This record gives sequence, C-alpha cells and structure tokens, in this order.
Amino acid sequence: MREVAGRTRNIDYAFPIMYAVVGGNASIVELLIENGADIHFKGKGERNPLIVAADRGRIDVIEVLLKHGADIETSGEGYTTPMNTATLYGNKEAVLYLLSKGADPQRACHSGWTPFDNAIRRQKVEL
Repeated sequence: MREVAGRTRNIDYAFPIMYAVVGGNASIVELLIENGADIHFKGKGERNPLIVAADRGRIDVIEVLLKHGADIETSGEGYTTPMNTATLYGNKEAVLYLLSKGADPQRACHSGWTPFDNAIRRQKVEL
C-alpha cells in the first residue's frame, strides 16, 4: 500500500490520492494518507488535493485533508485558495465548511479577485 500511496504522477491526476479526492472517497483518501500519500504536492495548474476537493465540493474529503494537516490557505495557479475555488464553482457547502474552519474570505487570488468577487461574478450571490 505504501508503494501505491506515494507513487509519482504520470498524468493530470496520477497520484492515487487525487483519484480518491475527485471520486469523493474520503475513506480511501484517509487510507492513502495513513500510508504515505503526499497531501501537499501540487499537480497540473498547481492544484493540490485540498483545492480539488473544494472545487468538487467534497466536504468529507476536505475534512479528512484538514485533519491531516492540509493548509486551508494553500495556493494554486489562478484560483489561489480552496475558498476561492469553492466560490468560483458555486460550492456553497464547501464555502460554509471552509469558513467554519477559518478560511480567509478576503484573500484574493493572483488576479485580485476575492471569494466574494467570485460569487458575484458567477452570479452565486447566496454564497
């Protein structure tokens, strides 16, 4: 298991942890982390597991990643933080969860947009 958990990437989401994050399988994410998966690596577009989980609105996966030390203010190309990504894609539950865990709602992405700006821009005013 340890050999698979930390395997190097070969395509966009080649790390096993990224497949588990995209699929929303929190128990597999937990198992992979416990066996050496790197929750801090950045793949294509500087996206890491937490940013992808926020993009997909995977609350249970976000919870597991944060429990294991993922940086809630991690930055990736363009979207910057998990909070910016969640608002950009209209994932209200992810936004609320990230806020409850201390995400900065005023932190702007590389282009200067804040999570609030993203919500307005995407016509997701309820966020």
